[in-house]
Amino acid sequence: MAINEQIKTGRKFRKLIDADSRLWLRISFWTKASDVEFDDHETAEIKFANMAGRIDEIASAFRNGVNKIYNKLKELGFTPAANSPDGICDAIQDIHDTRYTNGYNAGRLQGQEDVKANPGQYGVSTGIAQDQFTLHTSSRVHGDILNNLTAPHAGTCSLKFEVYLTYDSHSNANKCRIYVNRNNVTVAYADIEDDGFDIHPDLPEDKGTHQYTWKKTLEIPNCTSGETLGYKIVRDGADTSWIIGIY
Repeated sequence: MAINEQIKTGRKFRKLIDADSRLWLRISFWTKASDVEFDDHETAEIKFANMAGRIDEIASAFRNGVNKIYNKLKELGFTPAANSPDGICDAIQDIHDTRYTNGYNAGRLQGQEDVKANPGQYGVSTGIAQDQFTLHTSSRVHGDILNNLTAPHAGTCSLKFEVYLTYDSHSNANKCRIYVNRNNVTVAYADIEDDGFDIHPDLPEDKGTHQYTWKKTLEIPNCTSGETLGYKIVRDGADTSWIIGIY
């Protein structure tokens, strides 16, 4: 037959043990952990036993994690002074100070030296050195002028030129075109008639000779370092001299 019972909690009583001094003895009911039941129906004895096990598992997992980080730092040559979170933090700071900061600074300096030694390889233009300019001349009896250029670096290169034209015939004066070709396809173009502000007649027309100076810089896109580009100068009946350079 099942026991019919009522459960009372928080019960206590007092017993007068000295009436003259009004001293009372407080007595509480003693309860075993196995008698205390939580809302999930686990007793305090079971719950705290399980909690202790969980705490042990957490502590073990934490220690295993600390050991793993410690051993990895040791493998990398930065053994922590202590196998503890503080010791590991100090070792990580050491990595930052020695490998990251010093390594970054060393790499940065080396990169600067590499670029200075060969700027064109890194797409850095240093302008046109004097030995990059080439002087050419051609008389009017020849046809179109054909020559080659070598791209000094990858990316966009610049072609700078100055053309000097001398015409005897007024009808042919002020005519000149320059084409830059890659694999026979024009990639840059300039026409003296499109750049009238760059044209300067050097001799008066009543002398019968017409001389013009034409200055221009063209951008040549998508260059490959060391590739050969062709350029063509088309003029109508002019003695021609030109200085040209690519950078």
